[in-house]
Amino acid sequence: MSPSRKDTSNLGNSEQTDRFWSIGDISVETALPDEYKGTVQFEEHGHVRSVSDLVEELHNLFSVQNLAVLATTGKTGPYGNLIAFMASHDLKYFVFSTQKATRKFGNLSENPNVAFVIDNRSNKIEDFVNAVAVTAMGKAFETFSEDRENLLQSFIEKHPHLKDFVTSPSCALVKVEIEKYVCVFRFQNVIELYPKND
Repeated sequence: MSPSRKDTSNLGNSEQTDRFWSIGDISVETALPDEYKGTVQFEEHGHVRSVSDLVEELHNLFSVQNLAVLATTGKTGPYGNLIAFMASHDLKYFVFSTQKATRKFGNLSENPNVAFVIDNRSNKIEDFVNAVAVTAMGKAFETFSEDRENLLQSFIEKHPHLKDFVTSPSCALVKVEIEKYVCVFRFQNVIELYPKND
């Protein structure tokens, strides 16, 4: 069953955010009061949070984390890799680089559906309360021409140490258009975010 999307037009503080994001199913420890209706607010640590807060948290997470786990699917089943990534400012796409002669590139060439997992765990017991994990799902494709050059510069800005690698002729620059974010807070609070089409 596909998740229902709820109206965010009455959420305060960030009109721009509300135009570009909609909300999916919400599962939290504290049930949403009826008066919240179609908003995307929920309680965490005693504070009401909005989709604007969530988007800001994603920005912060993606800016400080350099690596993500990439999941692809091939003929022999699922496959995972640790990759360097870059998220666009509007969070509508990710970019990563890979050698073309790799299993992950072969997989996404056959099946463009991929997922990333990004988190801020510290491998301490506090992670069960404080850690944030985000799964980003979307479709991947190799970039070319002008689009590739623009994305390449942005990728190198975040990962200057990978310039030689990503500019190699044997390397592909891959763009993933994100269809859904699944955000997990405090180990069991789950919320889905959907980038809206322009």
